[in-house]
Amino acid sequence: MRCFRLFCVIAVFLVFVILMANIDNVNAKKIIKQQDKTSILKNILQKSREYHGYSAWTKKKSVWSANSRKQFDINGNEVMQVSEIQCYLLKPQLKIFTETLERLPLTVKIFDGIKFNVWHNGKLETDDNVLRLARFQSFWDFVLSNFPFIALNPKNNYQSLGQSRIKGVVYEKIRVVVNREVFPETPHNWYLIYINSVTGQIQKAYGEIAALEFSGMVQMIEFESYFETEGIKIPQKLSVFLVSGEELKVGPFLEEITRENISFKRSIPDDLFDSNFYKFLQK
Repeated sequence: MRCFRLFCVIAVFLVFVILMANIDNVNAKKIIKQQDKTSILKNILQKSREYHGYSAWTKKKSVWSANSRKQFDINGNEVMQVSEIQCYLLKPQLKIFTETLERLPLTVKIFDGIKFNVWHNGKLETDDNVLRLARFQSFWDFVLSNFPFIALNPKNNYQSLGQSRIKGVVYEKIRVVVNREVFPETPHNWYLIYINSVTGQIQKAYGEIAALEFSGMVQMIEFESYFETEGIKIPQKLSVFLVSGEELKVGPFLEEITRENISFKRSIPDDLFDSNFYKFLQK
């Protein structure tokens, strides 16, 4: 009888040991799988930074371009076409100068690092609603123009959402939440970016708008071509679409932007971003 009891105790103990070993094995596999996902995410982000020249971009002081912008209504009809100059001072803090050309009223928008001002035909804009919308548009344009370098900042929060195959090309889908300590004026709550798994190029991105009456709306940005200079690949032609539903169904075509003469070498005087200096020129 004692032998039988001893046998039972040993059997129960062995079963317990086997169960614990299986649990440990399952947990170990989960940890390894999570480590693999983290490693894949880290590698594809690094590949994309190298492809776009992220490190080189962070060393630049300013970027200048001449743009052609077309906007469309929800039926796809062109409602506006405008040419503009965009100047961004990247260091030591972001400053913005935008001037429309060949269209009335001629508009100048200046963000001096603290204050944002708008002039229409030399007249200072004072309407708060107009200023809020113009400010949002200015930072939205900055993101569009420099998207890879905003989305790939190592201080952002990233989450891998698997892969997607489009026209035979495999893309890594990554959810990005921009670090607001790095870029407090970010116009979106989050981005879903598609990175070519082979090259590292960002092909498209979805973004949920975070401000104004557009809050909660989702847009898709399709990067049709990049311009390469000084080891940097920066968006040259892009299109913006409205998106609806949890399936992110692509809807109306909203905007097309083509950038020309993109330069990191152009000498841009600090006075260009000085609102007082601009007011002096208007006199």
